[in-house]
Amino acid sequence: MDAPNPASGEEYFHTNTQRFNTLHESNRFKIGEAVSPPWNAPEPGAVSTMDGSVTDYISMFTAEIGRQPTYEEYAQIMTGSGSAHPLLLATLGHELARRAGWRSLTAWTPAATGRC
Repeated sequence: MDAPNPASGEEYFHTNTQRFNTLHESNRFKIGEAVSPPWNAPEPGAVSTMDGSVTDYISMFTAEIGRQPTYEEYAQIMTGSGSAHPLLLATLGHELARRAGWRSLTAWTPAATGRC
């Protein structure tokens, strides 16, 4: 699976844009070390709307590739997850922990492991 390609950004300033749809003009079409404060931070008290993924992807794509993406190219970012994915990931994580014999971290204490 190679979509989206290029991959979307994961750094702090990318997630600010993705979550709050904030992209400061000084950071438009910039990536990595070129991005500067205020790191696309939202206004105080802003509520996460999770509607900035396309905005962020177009900016990041343009910075990385050197041109604006076509609709087909930026539409990739909208197919990344569906409503079933969080449940699927939670189930996979639960099964991995169960099969590995992991216990709840809230139940861990030095006394429970005999290390006190």
